[in-house]
Amino acid sequence: MSAADDHCALAFRYLDDVRLSESEACFRLALAADPDHLLARTQLADLLLSLGRWEEAWPLNRVYDEKPRPDAPPVPFPEWRGQSLGGKSILIWPRFGLGDQIMFARYIPILRAMGAQVTLIVLPMFGNVFDGLDCNVVHAADELIIPPQDYWVYSALIPNRLNQSLATVPTSVPFLRTTPLVCDLPPGPKVGIAWRGNPVHANDADRTFSRGNFQALEDLGAALIPLDYEISGATTLAQTADLISKMDLVISVDTSTVHLAGTLNKPCWVLLPKHRTDWRWLRDRSDTPWYPSLKLYRQTARGDWGPVIAQVAADLKAKLAEAM
Repeated sequence: MSAADDHCALAFRYLDDVRLSESEACFRLALAADPDHLLARTQLADLLLSLGRWEEAWPLNRVYDEKPRPDAPPVPFPEWRGQSLGGKSILIWPRFGLGDQIMFARYIPILRAMGAQVTLIVLPMFGNVFDGLDCNVVHAADELIIPPQDYWVYSALIPNRLNQSLATVPTSVPFLRTTPLVCDLPPGPKVGIAWRGNPVHANDADRTFSRGNFQALEDLGAALIPLDYEISGATTLAQTADLISKMDLVISVDTSTVHLAGTLNKPCWVLLPKHRTDWRWLRDRSDTPWYPSLKLYRQTARGDWGPVIAQVAADLKAKLAEAM
């Protein structure tokens, strides 16, 4: 291992212990030893983003601005790196999680205001959820036909290209079109629950749990409605969005469900892991600039959901006492 690798390994140990200043220092030592160390650059960027220091983080994430991007989509036009979009066309390409595409769709009106014609590639899982946006929506199929464009960009990189800060996060969210989901719902208060996400997610073992963790909520007087595809019968996110719209509250781990709920302005309590919490939820706060209707509950010990569920149960009991 190189000196940069050694510093990076130590940085991860500090990060796992939530010793953030020491972790940052070690990532910076790794970059001092090897300025092109990709893992140190990206992980330091994520750490700074989680601390709200976005202006410092974005340049670190532009490692491919001066070289070919190995994960570039198969299109003949160049990546957008912040150039003027007046009179230009831009393709938003899906790559990261489903939640990312929902979350960053809020930037489409901004790109339009910059003078761009926007084309959005939509995966089949979404259904027609984005069809109400002011852009050209292309539904991915076996044979994807992409109209010629001036640029392409990954949706999750748009805030980077716009040099966003916490103060400039768009508070308005995109309109979502829902598809009716035929299902029988009980009377009274309804709480949608989601306990797992995509199993291939890098931090899935820490961010999700078994449905049994919701046992403590079952006797509080609200009907718990599973939002899980295998149980709800939904086949697209547009149908899941319709189901969420019928809930009084959503309680979910960190998955696309919370982004649907937030975009629908539905009250949603998000259960976050202590280990490698996604940068977008920042640190040590129970609210988020991304979605005003979300409330964040955080683990205090890795893998221990007990205190989190206990707090959620207490808050739900109080909320039900107020007639929701």
